[in-house]
Amino acid sequence: MTSFLRKTHNGLLELLEKIHFSDVRNRNVKATFDRNDVVEYHDGNKWLFGQKDKILSRLIENGHGLMQNHFDENEDALRKSMSNSLFRHVAKWLDQMDEKQQEVYHNVLVDVFLLLINNTRNVQ
Repeated sequence: MTSFLRKTHNGLLELLEKIHFSDVRNRNVKATFDRNDVVEYHDGNKWLFGQKDKILSRLIENGHGLMQNHFDENEDALRKSMSNSLFRHVAKWLDQMDEKQQEVYHNVLVDVFLLLINNTRNVQ
């Protein structure tokens, strides 16, 4: 988790890719291509359709939550293992994501959508 934290934005994308797209059996969300605002997701029992922004926001919030928890639980060790500037950068990015700062959050949302499209096409 520390390696994901060090990469902030790209680390979150890597984490989400590992959780949701690591192999065909683990894929639990996919683009529909017939409607841009709808995605398919697996709720643990069956495939359902959902509003793209809500589903992607849920993925982002869950991934960010994992990163934030790791940061909070290991703050002292992380402070020692990172330069001061990197530590401040990670902490600032986590705060911006927590506050859903428009530019930062929007950029992640767009990149997660692209990740979804690219990984859906790789399977079909």
